[in-house]
Amino acid sequence: MGNIWWEDIQSSKRFINDIVKGMKDDGNSVVLHIPDGLPWIEGFRRLVVNGLKEDSERMVKVIDHTPSDIGKYMLENYCRKEKRFKYRPRSNFNEASFLGQDETSTLKTCYVIIHNASDKEEAAWLRFIEEYYRSCQGVRRGIFLIESSAPSGNNGTRGVQHLFYIDYIAQQDIHAYTSMCIGEESVSRIYRSYLSELLSQVSSSDLEILDDLLWKWEDVLERPLETFMNAGLSLSEEELRKRIWKAQIRVVFPEIEEFRCYIVSKYRQAWETFLPWKTDYTIIDNVENLELSFLLYMAKNRSIMDERDYRYTQVFVEARNELAHLGILDFKHVEAILGRESQKTI
Repeated sequence: MGNIWWEDIQSSKRFINDIVKGMKDDGNSVVLHIPDGLPWIEGFRRLVVNGLKEDSERMVKVIDHTPSDIGKYMLENYCRKEKRFKYRPRSNFNEASFLGQDETSTLKTCYVIIHNASDKEEAAWLRFIEEYYRSCQGVRRGIFLIESSAPSGNNGTRGVQHLFYIDYIAQQDIHAYTSMCIGEESVSRIYRSYLSELLSQVSSSDLEILDDLLWKWEDVLERPLETFMNAGLSLSEEELRKRIWKAQIRVVFPEIEEFRCYIVSKYRQAWETFLPWKTDYTIIDNVENLELSFLLYMAKNRSIMDERDYRYTQVFVEARNELAHLGILDFKHVEAILGRESQKTI
C-alpha cells in the first residue's frame, strides 16, 4: 500500500517534491523532521533518490549511521588520498573547512543522505555543514539531506532548509488514503464511508497497520473495538472507544438526523396537532424542532406511524441516545441505520 500513500496522495507527493526541489533547484541542504514510524520509509527513500538522480550528474551517497567523528569520516571518504595528507588542523580550521576549500573533493558533486539522525547527530551535522559552506569557494558544493527525529529545527544555518512531515499531512489525507484502499476491496457501498472513517481514525499513528486491518474489514465493521484492540495499535481502550465514537458521530449521526427530518415531514399534520408543546425549558411551536424521542413518545399507542417507521424510530432513538452519552453503537444499530434504504424490514 506504500505506493498509494507516496505516489497517489497529493500531500505526500508534495512532501517528496519539496525535498527534491529544495536540493536540486534551490541548491539547499535539507533537514527532514520525520516521525520514528514514518510509513513505508523504504519506498519514501527510493522516490527521493530517484527524484534527485533524474536529470542530474550528481552522485547520491547514503550514510545509514552517523559516524562518531563526522569530520574524519567525510575527509576519508570525500577527499583524494594525496590531497588528504596535506590537511593540518589549526584554530578555526577543521576537516569541514579543508573540504570546503578543496575543489577536487568528490563531495562537491554529491548528494549526501544521512539516515536516522538523532537530535544530537543532527546538530553535529549542521555544525559540519555550516563550517563547510562557510569555506566553500564558488557555487559548487555538496548538498546534504538529513533524516532527523527531532520535532523542531534550528533554521539559523545558512543554506539549510527544514521540512516537517507533520506540516504536510492532515487527517483528510489519511481519510483519502483509506478510501482509496477500501475501493480495492469488495466492501458494500453503504459501508465504505463508515469503514473509511473508522480506519482513518485509528490508523493515523500507524498507517502500515492498515494492510492487516483491510484484510479483516468485516471484523472491523462488526466488532471494531475488539478488532482494534487485537491489532497491535499503540492506543488504549479508552482512546479507541473515543475514536470509534468520533467515526460514528461523523458518519452515522447525520443519518439519524436525516431520518428525523423524514419522519417529521412524512407525518407533519399529525405532529402539528400536538403543538405548541411545553417542556421544562421551552415551548416548541415548530414541528421542525421536534426530537425523535418526542416523536416516538407521541406515536406510542397511537396510529400515527406505520409499523416499519415506528420500529426504525425505536432503533434510531436508541442509537441517538447512545451517541449522545459518548457510547459506541453495536453493529446491529449501525447496520440498521446505514442500510435503511436498502432494507424492507428491520
